[in-house]
Amino acid sequence: MPLKLTRRGRSKNWYLRGTVRGQAVFESTGTADRTLAESLRIRRESEIEHRSVHGAEATATFLEAAVAYMENGGESRYLGKLIEEFRHLRLAEIDQPRLDRAARKISPDGGGAWRNRSIYTPFIAVWNHAVEDGLCQPRKWRRPKMKKPVTRAGSPDYFRKLLPHCDQRLRAFLIFILNTGCRPSEALGFDRNGNDLNLAEGWARLLTSKTEEPRLIHLPPVVVAELANLPDYPNGRLFGWTDYHRVYKPLKAACTAAEVEYLRPHELGSHSYATWMRQYGGKDSVDLLKTGRWKDIRSVARYDHADINVVKRASDAFPDVQNKSTRKRNSA
Repeated sequence: MPLKLTRRGRSKNWYLRGTVRGQAVFESTGTADRTLAESLRIRRESEIEHRSVHGAEATATFLEAAVAYMENGGESRYLGKLIEEFRHLRLAEIDQPRLDRAARKISPDGGGAWRNRSIYTPFIAVWNHAVEDGLCQPRKWRRPKMKKPVTRAGSPDYFRKLLPHCDQRLRAFLIFILNTGCRPSEALGFDRNGNDLNLAEGWARLLTSKTEEPRLIHLPPVVVAELANLPDYPNGRLFGWTDYHRVYKPLKAACTAAEVEYLRPHELGSHSYATWMRQYGGKDSVDLLKTGRWKDIRSVARYDHADINVVKRASDAFPDVQNKSTRKRNSA
């Protein structure tokens, strides 16, 4: 029985109903326009017939794969533009050149890092999910070339110059993220009187984070003192801000007044925390991973350069080749 257009209850949209090659269909067209609904009916009928003959791999569309990916908990943040671009294209029609052209069209001025993050990564995530669903074959996708990111962090002298030019709230915020490694968005999520913040015992708790694991955070005395002196903000939040973008303006003003280079909140928090843990805390990559702040060893490897003392201790122990004696340089 071919598909028919029907109405359902009070909905203005047309619905497809019927059975094609043994597959029962009852779904909305998403439109109240009869002409458009009719064209969707014809296309849907054709898709089902084509799939019954050629199989799912030959007929599955990107839209179908993207919807399945999101319904199974996939991130939808960057998929809108990709769906708009590939919508009813069959997965079998999408190849590397087509993906590259779409990336240039969606983000003509974007750099490699941005295109990788907002286009290639979500596309590949949808594709890999479709592979698991049997809608397409696995394949290796080429990503855009990216410059190796430069890890910038604030030195003790940097903070000594900057903090006197910060108001009470910004100062407390910076000291908090520096000493805990919290992401700015995580820091702003704490409530002043919430159950996940205990100044008396010096700890805070993140129930959800980017690593998808809860994290218990130690609050050093300097952090507790700063937080205890903060006023109660009307919205109940610890720092009063609800969006970390609100930090940018006062931070830039403070950097200008202190005559120091502007570093982003992430660099003054996570990057500085990890760098200081290496340089002054004597911790290695494994130790950083154990804090729960990072998900895998690759994430913390970017801070390996921070601890020059590791190289110094090792190279100072090399044998002295300038003299006949093979004693070590530091054993005189």
